Amino acid sequence: MDARSDLNVRQCVRAAALAPLLVLLLAAIPAGRLALADDNGVCRASLGLDGELRQGADADATAAACLAAAEQRKDPPSQYMAGLIYERGIGREVDSDKAKAWYRRAANKGHAEAQLAMGRLSEKTNYPDWALAWYAKAALSRNQAAAQSLLRLKPLKPDEMWRANMRAIAIDDSFGGLSDVHATGSGIVIAEDVVVTNEHVVEGCTNVTVAPGIPAKVVAADAKRDLAILRTRIRAGEIATLAADPDIATGKPLLTGGYPGAGDNAPTYTVTEGSLSQRKISHKDEVDFWLLTNKIDPGNSGGPLVDEAGLVRGVVFASLPITGIVKKSAPKGGHEGMAIRLAALKGFLDEQKIAFRSAAAEAPMSRNDLDARLAGFTVLVTCFQPE
Repeated sequence: MDARSDLNVRQCVRAAALAPLLVLLLAAIPAGRLALADDNGVCRASLGLDGELRQGADADATAAACLAAAEQRKDPPSQYMAGLIYERGIGREVDSDKAKAWYRRAANKGHAEAQLAMGRLSEKTNYPDWALAWYAKAALSRNQAAAQSLLRLKPLKPDEMWRANMRAIAIDDSFGGLSDVHATGSGIVIAEDVVVTNEHVVEGCTNVTVAPGIPAKVVAADAKRDLAILRTRIRAGEIATLAADPDIATGKPLLTGGYPGAGDNAPTYTVTEGSLSQRKISHKDEVDFWLLTNKIDPGNSGGPLVDEAGLVRGVVFASLPITGIVKKSAPKGGHEGMAIRLAALKGFLDEQKIAFRSAAAEAPMSRNDLDARLAGFTVLVTCFQPE
C-alpha cells in the first residue's frame, strides 16, 4: 500500500469514528443555534432526510431540537423541516395532521417544498381539490415536481377543477374572491404557456385564471372570430394537437369537452357526443362555423371540438338557436351547438405567431384514452371583475 492509499484509509477510519460523536453534538446544540445551522442542512443531514432515516435516541434528541428550532424561529425552512419530521416519523410517531399543520405554516409563507408537501398529503388523504390547488401554487414557484404532479392529477380529476379553483383563491385571493367571479368558460391548451378560448369569455375581465388558480393574461383577442389567446405563467395541462385537415365530413362523430355551469350550478366538467350536422354557414358574413348535434350549454364556450382520434377540429362558442338563418337552415330535429371552424383558429394562431401541434387523421382511440386525452387539454377559465 502506498503512502497516499494509507492516508485515505486512515482518514476514512477517523471519519467513521467521529460520526456518532457528531450526531451527539448536533443533538446537544441549543435550539436557537441548531435553527441557525439548519440553513446549512444540519437537521436534514443529521436526521438522514436525504437518505436512510436515522432512528434511536440520537435521532429523538435531534428531532426535538429541530422542532424547538421551528417553534423559536418561525421561519419557513424550519417549519418545513418540522413537517418532514412528523410526516416521516423521525423521533416522533407519524402524525399527518401535525405534519400538515407545520407544512401549512411554511406553505403560506411561500415555501415551495412545503406547498408540494401540502399537495402530496392532500392527495394521499383523498382531498384532490386541495392537492391540485397546492400543486399549482408550488408549480408557480417553479417547483418541477409540483408541475409534474399537477399535469398527472389534472386529467384524473377534471370534476374537481371548480373546487380546486376556489381552493386556490382561498390560498391566494389576489385574483379576487368568489363574489368577483364575472363569468366562467372553457379553454384549450395549445402550447407550453398558451390557452385559447372565446373572446366573449374574457371580455372586460380584470383578472383571468385557468384552473386551478393559474394566473393568465389576455395577449390577443379577435371579437369578429370570437377567439382569444391567454398566456399562462405555467403549463395548465397537456398540449392539444390540431387536425392537419381543416375540413370535416358531414355526419362525422365529434365530442366536446368543457365546463358548463351557470347561476347556482357550479361549472362541471362535461363531455358531449354528437356529429357535424352542417358543414359551413356564414354568420352575418363574419365568420364560418360548424353546426353540431352536440348539446352545448353556457360555460362550454371556448372548449374543444375533437374527433375520435382526439384531434382538435374546432372551438365551441355557442348553443342554438341564435339567429333566423340558423333556424331556417336547421335540419329536422334541429341543431344543438356551434363551433368555430379549425381554419379560423389556425389563421388566428398564425397571425399571432403561436406555434401549434398538428397531425394527420389518426385511427380512433379507445373511449377511455380519448376521455383522458380530452380532459388533459381542456381547462376551466374564470373571469374576475371586482366591484
